[in-house]
Amino acid sequence: MVVAAVDGPAVGIGATLLLHCDLVYATEPSYLQFPFTSLGLVPEYGSSFVLPRPLGPQRAAELLLFGDRVPAAEAHRLGLVNEVLPDAAALEARVADRTAALAAQPASSLALTRELLRDTEDTSVRGRMDVESQHFAKLLHDPATVANLRAKLGRR
Repeated sequence: MVVAAVDGPAVGIGATLLLHCDLVYATEPSYLQFPFTSLGLVPEYGSSFVLPRPLGPQRAAELLLFGDRVPAAEAHRLGLVNEVLPDAAALEARVADRTAALAAQPASSLALTRELLRDTEDTSVRGRMDVESQHFAKLLHDPATVANLRAKLGRR
């Protein structure tokens, strides 16, 4: 899992990298900005592919074509940031809490869930259900998963 903590401007590649993170936390004064077009460039590192997924094509086009600053609160509203914290200390505490919670999860299910969330190969619901079923069955027979289920359900 990739967790980002943003405390300040995330501009260009800095903003683009956040699109590839699993979780993004930011402070109130932070902002994102994709200034490529105004610099005479094009989006990079997959931002023209990844950004429309949460925003839709029109809103993504607006951010990429005009390069306006997106304040942290707006980035949160748009789904680009998971949570906005008041300051660096609160950000650090929240990220520490969230990463500890992730670390406590079974690694195999975390990795496969991340893979499913990032996979854009098959966009049909039925196709995704098939892939999920395959992963589910595989994990259901994994000794670590069986032990985890027994521990959580209080069975031997």
